[in-house]
Amino acid sequence: REQLRLVARALASTPAPELPLDFRDGVLRRAQLPQRSNRTRRYWRGGLALAASVLVAVVVLGVVQLQPVPPGQLTGAMAPSEPTVVATRGPQGLELTFYVPAGPADIVIDVVGVAGGDGALAATTLNGTRPQIDGRRIVLPGVRAGQVTVILTGDVGGFTALLVRGNTVTPVTLRSP
Repeated sequence: REQLRLVARALASTPAPELPLDFRDGVLRRAQLPQRSNRTRRYWRGGLALAASVLVAVVVLGVVQLQPVPPGQLTGAMAPSEPTVVATRGPQGLELTFYVPAGPADIVIDVVGVAGGDGALAATTLNGTRPQIDGRRIVLPGVRAGQVTVILTGDVGGFTALLVRGNTVTPVTLRSP
């Protein structure tokens, strides 16, 4: 299949040769085949038909591959289809970068404290969404599709996150940075 793709690309980028009008007759005259039986003609016709079929298939395959795919048919090709988060420790605190495939939705973060911590917890976002903090739970309401980064500071040891859209609750998958 990959070889056919390569041949299709090569054929598509090669200009068509310009042949003289009497090219076929000239080739047949020079070949001067001594005898042409019906069987030989059938083999030639069959071979030419097979070669033409392969050529048409290669060209069609090349044209089909060059056509753009409508955006509605791309599912998860450019971004994850499930909500994910990447957690990194930065100078400001724990940075959680969420990738939301479709919005609007609420992101609910439950934070686990560090042993011996003072219990204080703060959260800010880089996109202007105002986080709502209720004890150890942080809610980012109405997050649109795309990327949103939350910076957690204070007594943060770990977290779990959910994406809530209507009555549907989806766990957010932790990805490595």
